[in-house]
Amino acid sequence: MKIAIVPAQVTSIEDKVAGNLSLTQLILIALPIFISGVIYAALPPTFAIGVYKVIVMLIIIVSFGVLAIRVRGTLILDWAQLLARYNMRPRYYVFNKNDKTLRPILIKRNQEKNLDKPKEINIPSPPLHISTTAERIGFEQLIHGGTKKIVYKRSRKGSLYVSVSKND
Repeated sequence: MKIAIVPAQVTSIEDKVAGNLSLTQLILIALPIFISGVIYAALPPTFAIGVYKVIVMLIIIVSFGVLAIRVRGTLILDWAQLLARYNMRPRYYVFNKNDKTLRPILIKRNQEKNLDKPKEINIPSPPLHISTTAERIGFEQLIHGGTKKIVYKRSRKGSLYVSVSKND
């Protein structure tokens, strides 16, 4: 397989689909036609012309047409996206040194009286999923002393390896 390096100038140029229009411009010009058709068919009176329908359709067609215009080689849609991203960014960073993270928790005197009585917490153990009776018997023999033992090894990365070996 032959590999070729593509210069950055080639990848940054938009393809012209029809005349001087790019694919994005064609979509911006064609999309209001479909939206106007949906408005004409869906809004009451259905399949009839109404004044408010014409006004809404004209607003959509003009706004999409304006977004399809190129200024300095860039679509107004791209400029609008850039300005929207710029205006939506946070303006100020507020540093609050009274933040409660990594601070000791102070216990009020009313709560100190309750600390003398330990609370019982019932944590259920996770169920052991062994399917057959023979496997259960083998596991019971392994746990309660037999010829094999369970060996736990810790790796450098902190994981735990469990293996079964013969009891020496």
